[in-house]
Amino acid sequence: MPPSSKSFSPLLDSCFTNLKRRISFEKVLETNKILIAALTESAKRPRPDDSELSADISPGLGKTGSSSLLLPPLSRADYPKVKFWTREEWDDHKSHLKDASGSKGKGPERPSSLRGVNTTAVYLENEDGTHISGATVGQMRAVARTVWIELSERGKAPSSWGKASLEARNLYHSELERRWSFLRLCENH
Repeated sequence: MPPSSKSFSPLLDSCFTNLKRRISFEKVLETNKILIAALTESAKRPRPDDSELSADISPGLGKTGSSSLLLPPLSRADYPKVKFWTREEWDDHKSHLKDASGSKGKGPERPSSLRGVNTTAVYLENEDGTHISGATVGQMRAVARTVWIELSERGKAPSSWGKASLEARNLYHSELERRWSFLRLCENH
């Protein structure tokens, strides 16, 4: 005796529901693929504010050894309020913070960087020994990103910083140090 159409109804409803879910899921997957491709492509292009920064980048890369881009070193004697002139001084300071706080060298709890406080590059100091702001760190990242874009467009971008050529390193350092002179307030700059 054949089953009645009523007995197939729940089964058909379940099949249709599952089919709708599968189609919906496939649409989500396709949309995600499109978004990922768009984001990947967007990351390769300069941001609108990067283009104005890029115009300021020195054209010296690739023409000479770029050593002419480097600024002369500063003397520690001229900046007595700078506490961390060497890597060793910063390491000693971190060690002292670790001993005093019992933490892993991070020191006391820090305010949120959302309030413009520098929480990632606290070793960077102004001429008067004060820390630079979080907003300045953000601006430095934007310029660093622009330099990498410029290096990439010139075919000089390394796959990692350890593989950077002297020209690439000199351009990177000179562009940031030209804008923020406090980056020169240390040994070997």
